[in-house]
Amino acid sequence: MRAALVFLVLAGSSGAALPTKPAHSQTLAERVADAPGDAVRMTYTAREGVCGNGSGWIQTDDDRDWQADCEHGPVRLTLSKDGRRIVALRTRVGGSWQPRPDVTDLGEVPAAEASAFLLDLAATATPKVAEDAIMPAAIADVPDPWRRLLDLARQRSLDSDVREQATFWLGQSAAREATAGLAEIVDEDESVEVQKAAVFALSQRDEPERIDTLIGVARTHANREVVRAAFFWLADSEDPRAVDFFEEILTN
Repeated sequence: MRAALVFLVLAGSSGAALPTKPAHSQTLAERVADAPGDAVRMTYTAREGVCGNGSGWIQTDDDRDWQADCEHGPVRLTLSKDGRRIVALRTRVGGSWQPRPDVTDLGEVPAAEASAFLLDLAATATPKVAEDAIMPAAIADVPDPWRRLLDLARQRSLDSDVREQATFWLGQSAAREATAGLAEIVDEDESVEVQKAAVFALSQRDEPERIDTLIGVARTHANREVVRAAFFWLADSEDPRAVDFFEEILTN
């Protein structure tokens, strides 16, 4: 388990046009839908610890042993449309936009609006778009949207990949909460790596009891990195007990 998570991440009808709301009174979803052309850009601030190289490489947490050559924001989101419907999206962190006359650039938008818009998209869009909307929502500079992620993780009508992605980011929210009060590790030696390897090995077992054991590690282990490893593999397990545990951590 690494300390840092890295990701190699309507056309109008004929006749008189209907009046549209002024841009300042439109929701972000309305601005995206009304934008001309088939691509829309927006920019918003990334939460602390998120950085990227302006392309597909995004790191979502600080690593105490190593610092990547990457920029701490902003998040740059490109949405591809078919009429008013969003059909794809791409997330970058850092870098700069290249001028493109065929793309509508909404400029910098409030991170809270961007996150809420993307989580709404995760609940309503096609499975691939919904899955891809969760990460850029989770890395926005807003309080952890764990309640929305919990709802998505438990919504059985959603595609399994969407629920899995929501569970993963729910686990990240819970891990941040659970490790916030732990002392920083001054000297990391081989024993920490061995402990993390043991957590990984435990996560690969078939016995249902492994979930309870991982929860026990996440609750009580003194080492921050071992706790984070337990949270990671709990999120990866897709077990309802893990989701219940994340909710417990985040509500206490």
